[in-house]
Amino acid sequence: VAAAPAWPSPLSDLFVSFTTDDGFGFPSGHALGTTVVYGAAVSLLDVWDRRRRLVAAAVVVGIVSLSRVFLGVHYGVDIVVGVLLGLGFLKAVSVVAAADDPDATGHLDPARLFAIAAGLSVLALAVVFATGLSGHTENAAAALGGSLGGLLGWTRLAGHESLPTLSPPVALVAFLGAGGLWVGVDVADASVPVTVLVTAAVVAFILVAPRIQGRLGLGNATRRAD
Repeated sequence: VAAAPAWPSPLSDLFVSFTTDDGFGFPSGHALGTTVVYGAAVSLLDVWDRRRRLVAAAVVVGIVSLSRVFLGVHYGVDIVVGVLLGLGFLKAVSVVAAADDPDATGHLDPARLFAIAAGLSVLALAVVFATGLSGHTENAAAALGGSLGGLLGWTRLAGHESLPTLSPPVALVAFLGAGGLWVGVDVADASVPVTVLVTAAVVAFILVAPRIQGRLGLGNATRRAD
């Protein structure tokens, strides 16, 4: 890890907190995660055309990856392997989570995606407990809760052809309530079970909020196709 620059103490401490960790350096988690997130966005989003989305994703992945080398927290091989693993993961998920509907070729089944995420989160928690990397427990627990909440929420929405679009006031209340609950868990340094339950509730609520609004007749609910 690169030495902290000769800055005043607060800035130097901030640099160290952002660029050091107690995890493994190989492969680069930032390169892997960025590749997965923005690579998935290329396939799932419908903004711009695919080529422009691909270029934008490549630029973001490149900037994040190079920044890790610039900061001195990774070698080039860590970055390359991280990106390759991310691409391999995306390919595997696209096969396993492909929708069964023949008319939905190229589309993914959200329920399968959440199930895959839940399985990987359980594996992450097992690794954290086995290796004693307690600093990553909260992230793994939040990932598990979010995956389970997403699976539950999406299952509740199955079979519904359309949902109302959230009105701005309802969306603001939902955002502040869900966000505040999650921040509270983070600040309180909650246990793994509590973190899982709260994160699951937050994600499930976000998914079903439009349906709740429609049932309660809140706001000006306009319908949109799924």
